[in-house]
Amino acid sequence: MPFLATAVLLLAVVVLVQLWVTLNQSRVLVQLQAAIGRLEARLAEIPAPPAAMGMHPVGLPVGEFDATTLDGETLTRDDLSGWTLVAAVSPDCPPCQERLPELLSAAAVVPGGRDQVLVVVVDDGTVPPALAAQLQEIARVVPARAESSVFGALGLQYVPTFRWVSPDRVVEFAGPSVDLAVVADLLAAQVEASA
Repeated sequence: MPFLATAVLLLAVVVLVQLWVTLNQSRVLVQLQAAIGRLEARLAEIPAPPAAMGMHPVGLPVGEFDATTLDGETLTRDDLSGWTLVAAVSPDCPPCQERLPELLSAAAVVPGGRDQVLVVVVDDGTVPPALAAQLQEIARVVPARAESSVFGALGLQYVPTFRWVSPDRVVEFAGPSVDLAVVADLLAAQVEASA
């Protein structure tokens, strides 16, 4: 009989411990659900970015803009003729520096040369001379603030980002991770086919 009493007592202790663990887990779960609710409420309060600064969806036309290049040339949407490589970079952006050699290589093989390459540099004053010299060899370079019309018209939201604009002034490829060399080859084939 003492063996049976010990077994019942031991079983009662195990059940109580499991009950305590279950109740504790329920309490933690309620706390986590409350924390998730607070985070969702905070996220809902964050305002959406302006539509002009949003990601420019592929297939939509480039908007109207008016910009001036480092050479003093005025550019508008109408100056984007033929297939055009558009890049947005910033002088103080490490990923931009990493992708710069790729941009230079791709721009060098764009049919039509530098007139078919537009590089928008986020500028809060001046573009560093070394960067300006590199870019001006391969592109028309537009220094612009992020809130300028050229950023909104091209849907440039972050740097680095790249766009391929068709002769109809429609964004055909877009994003920060576009493989510029592959698209340059596709572009060359497209230009040869339409010639």
